[in-house]
Amino acid sequence: MTAAEIVLDASALLRGLLGESREAEEIVGGVWDGDVQAHAPDLIGPGYDAFYAVLSEMLELPLVTADRKLAAAVEGSVLVV
Repeated sequence: MTAAEIVLDASALLRGLLGESREAEEIVGGVWDGDVQAHAPDLIGPGYDAFYAVLSEMLELPLVTADRKLAAAVEGSVLVV
């Protein structure tokens, strides 16, 4: 069986990792399980926003950001303007 192939961007990866979208969670799960082969530029490694969101969650510390969308996506974030 050949795995499905997609191009996965950082915003979809972040939604899947944070559980913000059932569809994104299923896709990311498929990638982890090897059912889906995802392609992305090398840049997705830390996926910028995803890196900060996941680090905040792992350390159980608030994320301080000036990015409104990122603040809305990460529970307990502090938005600075």
